[in-house]
Amino acid sequence: MENKPLLDKPRRALSTVDHERLVFLTDSYRVYDAANGRLELYSGPYGIHFGSAQSNTTIDGDLVYQASRDGLLALSLTTGNVQFARYFSHGYSSVSPCYPIIENDRLYQCFYNYSGSDLYCIDKHTGDIIWQTGSNLGGYADNFFPTTDHTSQNIIVAGIDGPACFSKATGRLIWDNRSSAGYARLSPYPKVCADQRVLFYSSPNRALHTFDAGDGSLLWSTDLDPLGIDHIRNPHYHDDSIYLTCEYGGSARNDTTIMAFDIRTGLLVNQYIYPCAIRPAGFHDRYFYVFESPAFLRSTTRLTKHLLGDGTTLWSKTLTGQLGQDIVTTPQFIYCTSSEILQEHGARTINVLDQETGDLLRQYPVHTENNYSPVVVDTRGKAWYPHF
Repeated sequence: MENKPLLDKPRRALSTVDHERLVFLTDSYRVYDAANGRLELYSGPYGIHFGSAQSNTTIDGDLVYQASRDGLLALSLTTGNVQFARYFSHGYSSVSPCYPIIENDRLYQCFYNYSGSDLYCIDKHTGDIIWQTGSNLGGYADNFFPTTDHTSQNIIVAGIDGPACFSKATGRLIWDNRSSAGYARLSPYPKVCADQRVLFYSSPNRALHTFDAGDGSLLWSTDLDPLGIDHIRNPHYHDDSIYLTCEYGGSARNDTTIMAFDIRTGLLVNQYIYPCAIRPAGFHDRYFYVFESPAFLRSTTRLTKHLLGDGTTLWSKTLTGQLGQDIVTTPQFIYCTSSEILQEHGARTINVLDQETGDLLRQYPVHTENNYSPVVVDTRGKAWYPHF
């Protein structure tokens, strides 16, 4: 497939302001003043993202990236001008729903289609391919994430047949582990822990598997099936423990449990149960957050903040409307979108809460084609991403 040219749309330059900004990039690009909700920049639509089911907008310096089922788009953060647009698959194609890895001048991402899937190393300024593994990680398999600790020289991905490790410099295969059928279709949420272990969740087998990041050998497995777990979300590593958000099916559809496992042994060391949770909201440092629905009233939502160590509730805040995909947490603030109708695209409300107290500081309308939370850029240029 040839690269498709994208036409720049009229735009206004971003003013320099000393506060956080909200960045939405779905089919169009919007930047809001986080203090008052004023629209500072708009460009697009681009078409490349239409129908994309993932929000993995990534900011690196002055460039904003969005990988979708069509390919990869890069924009200027300050103007919205298109830096490049590239397509990496033929026919029906898609992208690993993770955030790409960006280090120095290189960007790493997985793309797939009906015939296979691959890990790409891309020039982050031009979109040109530096290398691709050519390893065929599995036809039509979206259950893989590149992952790194940003100190090692390799990238570990979960192919359809099991984990594999590649050199960041050349794309050369370092190791793979296809020794068990239980390693097929591992979850898209691996986690590198302490530069020694990489943890995966097996959805078909409902088990945790932890491999040696150096050679791919299995270190331990923990069977979660006796616990009745239906689904887990992105794991969080903190203080030698791995925290999983576990959801349950059947009549207890709204039950959510936070489980803590010792990363060295795989043993369960703690768990916190929330029977009225709509869904988990995510982790930040030594805290976790849960969206709850008092008495299962869909028009009312409660956001609670807890300590990881013992589950202590630090504060609880009642909000209204249907909450969006997730929240974004920064050291000072919490941002989450809401709307009266969950599936309605377009108008949203941003809720800004105080991180320490949970007080609702401000609300204002925003617009986004999908019900995504923004990327928040702080005064130092650091990007803070949604928890999913």
